[in-house]
Amino acid sequence: MACDPYHLYDLYKMKPRISFISTCAKEIGLGHYSRSKKLAIYLHLSNKFDVEMLLVGEMPREYNRDSTISRNTFQSIESAISMILIKLPNVVIFDVHELYVRGSLEDHLAQLRAKKIGIISVDNLHEFSSAIDVLIYPSFYIPENIKNIKNCIVKYGWDCYFVEPKNVIKHRSNKQILITTGGSDIGNVGKKLLKLLNTRKWLDRTFYYVQGPYADEVDTRGFDNIQLKIIDRPSDLEPFMLKTDIGFTLFGVSFFEFISHKIPVILYVPKGSKDFAISELIRELEICTVINDINNFNFALANLIRMKSLRDKYVDNIIKLNMLSGFKTIQNEICKVIKV
Repeated sequence: MACDPYHLYDLYKMKPRISFISTCAKEIGLGHYSRSKKLAIYLHLSNKFDVEMLLVGEMPREYNRDSTISRNTFQSIESAISMILIKLPNVVIFDVHELYVRGSLEDHLAQLRAKKIGIISVDNLHEFSSAIDVLIYPSFYIPENIKNIKNCIVKYGWDCYFVEPKNVIKHRSNKQILITTGGSDIGNVGKKLLKLLNTRKWLDRTFYYVQGPYADEVDTRGFDNIQLKIIDRPSDLEPFMLKTDIGFTLFGVSFFEFISHKIPVILYVPKGSKDFAISELIRELEICTVINDINNFNFALANLIRMKSLRDKYVDNIIKLNMLSGFKTIQNEICKVIKV
């Protein structure tokens, strides 16, 4: 039975306090932060928790500040933890990139435990599992060494993604194509893709390209052969997902947002990349088109547009995954950690 944090409110006349520590910067993008922000807003809007975010790294100046959640910026995870040791929340949730993790973190986690602060980590920190209450992996697959961890709870599966699955849109026009290439687009995938698309073949389609906050500006001059609209540094993709017929993305948070909306999507994962192995598992699930060469995009898009049976198969297979709200899953784990 799911626990109710209002019980704690009745006992102590205060809501449980949750602190997030998350990372973002040009070299790692916004994935960890945007995922944490969605969860933080979900918990805040439930009116059952007091929530704050502690950001490690550098938020782009142009990025919209979400005034619903208080946010402070720090240079390191350790300095953020020092602030938490003063504020003493009930639970701290880490969603941090491995580039920001240092060996000294073990001592800081021990200090949190000494203060009886619950610790949940998302997608990382398994090497410190003895100091952590719950490891949550927004993934349908995790390596055996993580799966076999015994000194903390390990959660993963289709109910651990930080998305709210949406209803199927029965009739799509296949005219609106949304392209996302990450907050930084370090590999300049967006520019390569738009160059490939600049052909009169797609005159009857509209391409919406998401300009990431850390990515290089896209010069739209010369794109006379396609209808191209730039979505400049949006704070949330949800409004655009709702209008999208077909998507293109890299492996990451946006891919699972497309899936949660039951949108036929082309997933680009280059051979030799760190996500190549899991992309092969995704290919076997037949929930999207997977390409390993960007030059195959036009062919993949033409197939998706032409073959309704292929689009329907992807949507049907996504439904069979029984994807559930990861927000509810982690809220339940928070309650258990607080021992409500």
